[in-house]
This record gives sequence, C-alpha cells and structure tokens, in this order.
Amino acid sequence: MASLTALILYTIVLTASGAFAPGPLTFSAIIVGGRKGWKTGLSIATGHVIFELPFILVLGVLEAALLQLVKGAARIMDILAALFLLYFAYISAKPFLRGGHEFDGAGMPGSGLIDRHPLIVGTLLTGLNPYFLLWWMTAGYPIITVIMRGVVELGVLYGIHASMDYLWLTLMAGLGYAGSRLMDNKYYRGFMVGLSVFMALFGIDFLARGLLGVGILPF
Repeated sequence: MASLTALILYTIVLTASGAFAPGPLTFSAIIVGGRKGWKTGLSIATGHVIFELPFILVLGVLEAALLQLVKGAARIMDILAALFLLYFAYISAKPFLRGGHEFDGAGMPGSGLIDRHPLIVGTLLTGLNPYFLLWWMTAGYPIITVIMRGVVELGVLYGIHASMDYLWLTLMAGLGYAGSRLMDNKYYRGFMVGLSVFMALFGIDFLARGLLGVGILPF
C-alpha cells in the first residue's frame, strides 16, 4: 500500500507538471471555451482520454514495439500535428480578423470544427503529439507499470490523472468563456488572436521538428 501511496503522489505531481503547462490542449480549451462555454473543456478532456487510456493500456503490454513505432513515426506525426495546429489557429483567428462584427462569445462564424466537435479536437491534439506519447513511455511509465497490476490500480491512478486533466481543461474553457463575457470586444478580439498566434507557433514548432529535426520553441 505504501508503494501505491507513493505512486499516487507521483501521479499528482507528474500530471500537474504536464497538464497544467501551457500547450495546445490548454490553448484550445480557452479558445473553444470562449465560444461555447465551460462544458467544451469536458469534451476536449474526453477526447484526450479516448486516445490516452487505450494507448497506455496497449503500451503496458507492447512497450518495446510501441516505443520503436512512435520513435519511427515521430517526424510524420510532427508534420500532421503541425498541419492541424495551423488549421486550428487559422479558423480560430479568422472570425476575429473580420471587421464589423460584435462578438458575444458564442456562435462565431467560420469555426464549425472547433464549435461543434471539441471532442475531436481533444483526440487529435493528443494522438498526433509524439512528445505526449513519448512522455508516457518515459516519465509516465512507472504509473503504467502499477496500472497494469489490476482494476483497482487502474481506477485509482488513472482516475486521479484523468480527473486532473478534466479539472484543468474545464477551468481553462470556463476562463475563456468568462473572458468573452467580461472583456471589451476590442480587447477580447486581441486576446483570441493572440491565443491563435500561440497555436500557430506550436504548429510551426512541430513542422520544424518534423522537417528539420529542430524546434523553435524553448519547451
């Protein structure tokens, strides 16, 4: 039981260091939440879990083979992730770059994917990120070794991990929605365009890693 307690603490600290860090999932939750409210954070987190849980279970069984597969496909995954991130940034910024619109935080024009399918956004931003997958194969692997012991361990450790993801992404979506309601249209427009620029930078970073093997961001 002592080892399980230690793993619980390890899971909390490790999850916080990853989930609470600025990244594509965090920015996407703020952007989509600003349009459709805090519940979109739940959808993005669910999309994240839809990919993550089967992945770590398969990793627990086929670690060596899966590690080689992800490493071998990392550059292709970088490029695919980059294309999606750049597309996401474009459709996120597009409504705010148009003149003559008053924004109320919902029903933005030209944003059908992120408005209607935040679950897909969460799944794609998880599954196409090779660094997230490699994180589970390295820093997160001690959690997997315990999860694979049985249903109780799976329920406790992954339940803690997933609940922190849900908490963070829902909070970010809620903050995005609050911003859409409280901020002046001019400042909200600038805020959302700024977030879209960050998403584009992540896309360019992934593209540089995929094509040149060198990223442009320091994290």
